[in-house]
Amino acid sequence: MIQGVESEVEGIIHYCRVHDMVLDLIRGLAGEENFITISNEDGGTSSRHKVRRIAHQNRILLGQFHPYGDMDMTQLRSLVAHGCDIRGLVLHPSFKLLRVLALERCTSPDTQEYGRRWLEHLGKLVHLRYLGLRHTDVEELPEAIGALKLLQTLDLEGIGGDGMQVQLPSSVSLLTRLVCVRCDPYTKVPDGFLQKVTSLEELQIRVDMLSFESKRQFLKVLGNQSLLRVLRVIGMGRLEESVQEELLKSLGNLQELEHLHLHVFKYGETSPASTEWDKAVLPEHLRRLCICCI
Repeated sequence: MIQGVESEVEGIIHYCRVHDMVLDLIRGLAGEENFITISNEDGGTSSRHKVRRIAHQNRILLGQFHPYGDMDMTQLRSLVAHGCDIRGLVLHPSFKLLRVLALERCTSPDTQEYGRRWLEHLGKLVHLRYLGLRHTDVEELPEAIGALKLLQTLDLEGIGGDGMQVQLPSSVSLLTRLVCVRCDPYTKVPDGFLQKVTSLEELQIRVDMLSFESKRQFLKVLGNQSLLRVLRVIGMGRLEESVQEELLKSLGNLQELEHLHLHVFKYGETSPASTEWDKAVLPEHLRRLCICCI
């Protein structure tokens, strides 16, 4: 009844799907039990009770003044928007109990006017565990993100759109309970990122935009992530000898690592990645090793 959909390239299951008839049944039962409220393209909703979870699909959102009617949103725990045209604030100050915020493939007719205001009240969501902004036109994250002390997942895959470089604020280094971090290849992380984090199980990050010392320090700290199971490092390129040593030493410390993906950018045919893999001692639990040269 439930089928996993895996990537043809990586062979990893990224999401699951069900038959349309089963989906209709699930949606019907979810509405009857007030498990989730669905707000679709026709502007309608499937519930008028106290709302704990709401999903917006393929519609225009007018921000905090969106007509929720007589629905009580003060107990909202989960807010999901997929393929929506956002024209204002996404978050309302009353969403204080929110634990999941997922915006995927959301756009705006005027990113400069609306995009910077989407997450205006983000710092007040102190109970937030999951923040996903996949393929969403967010130009920057507010400095107040550092107040989300309970945040466990930060998914920024495809953030900004069209190859726009997004600089993460320095306050993300305060998110010490992160378990999963997925950064877009065009996302630039601040110095000291993850220095205080020891609970990571999945990490995707680009390092070639870091300075030499920041890159060396990052790869050194990487070895402290003893719980790490999935690691994707983008933009290795030609590594200085001292940086190579830090990388190999850190990889040897990641005893729980199961998936290792290294994306190497070759800056010209004469400068391939020169990491001495014959000296590497890889974790015994490693199930998949992928080294891609681009």
